[in-house]
Amino acid sequence: MKVLLRSVSLAALVLLASCGQQQQADSGKAAADQLAANKAAATKLFNAGWNDGNFALLEEMIPADALDHSTIPGKSPEKGAESFKSIIGMFRAAIPDIHLTIDDEFGEGDKVVHRWTLKGTHTGTPLFGVPASGKVLQFSGTTIVRLANGKVAERWSNVDEMALARQLGLVPPPPGPPPAGK
Repeated sequence: MKVLLRSVSLAALVLLASCGQQQQADSGKAAADQLAANKAAATKLFNAGWNDGNFALLEEMIPADALDHSTIPGKSPEKGAESFKSIIGMFRAAIPDIHLTIDDEFGEGDKVVHRWTLKGTHTGTPLFGVPASGKVLQFSGTTIVRLANGKVAERWSNVDEMALARQLGLVPPPPGPPPAGK
């Protein structure tokens, strides 16, 4: 009888342990699936806005209460899609052939990070007061989006403004190395 009780107890422990492992596996798969969905949504958002100029999709994916923590000069945190649309609109008007390339993407939980490069020819409207120059401009940045239910809840962006300002002629290039012997 003792042997039977030990066998039943051992079987119960093994069953409980395997159930816990299955729950962890299911939870891990759900988190991985959600992260993959968040990455796809963030990529869709940036391609639609920057590369396609699809502002209707931006309106759909950025609700009115979404907070934009952009660092573009003259912008303070705003709610909704208007801030992001105005930033994209400003650059697309000045650089009609602008193209965003996502160089790196990673995420954790409800956040997705993109390191990106924007490139295009300044043939449109003035950009930061500089008339169209015909120069090819290229600059990079990093954007973090926090998503909830497949929509943007918050967005943070850091842009290499110095590189852009130098290319526009607003800031002189850094000095070269000192002459030899000095």
